[in-house]
Amino acid sequence: MVLESTAARTGGQLRRGSPFNGAATWESSSYVASARGGAAASERAPVYLVAGFSAAGVAAFSFLLVESLPVAAMALAAFAVGLAVVALYGPRRWVALAAILLAITSFGWAGYEFAIQIYILRHGSSPWSKDPPVDAEFDATE
Repeated sequence: MVLESTAARTGGQLRRGSPFNGAATWESSSYVASARGGAAASERAPVYLVAGFSAAGVAAFSFLLVESLPVAAMALAAFAVGLAVVALYGPRRWVALAAILLAITSFGWAGYEFAIQIYILRHGSSPWSKDPPVDAEFDATE
């Protein structure tokens, strides 16, 4: 039994791609199609850039709204994460990652502020007030 090299079996060309695919995928014409797919992705690069920088802007705006409007900040942060996930497919992934980090920080801080506002609405005082709330029925000073 004589073993032939890969180049001898394919007519002098080295095989490319997965060895588990059929012989049709070894042809060099299939790689032209993938190169066209890369060109189409580079044509969409401005969309990804706009999505990334928009996500960063929305996340920053959400971060500014946390103290005054935490529910709106949470909604904007969720929108910014969605935009940033789209932007992850673009050439500037660092912008998308920064936007995701800022949006998640904003979302968490807004959730915290919203929980504090709910507590104040229900109990009438801050959870960290120095003086305990005075109940009129059980006033110990009289």
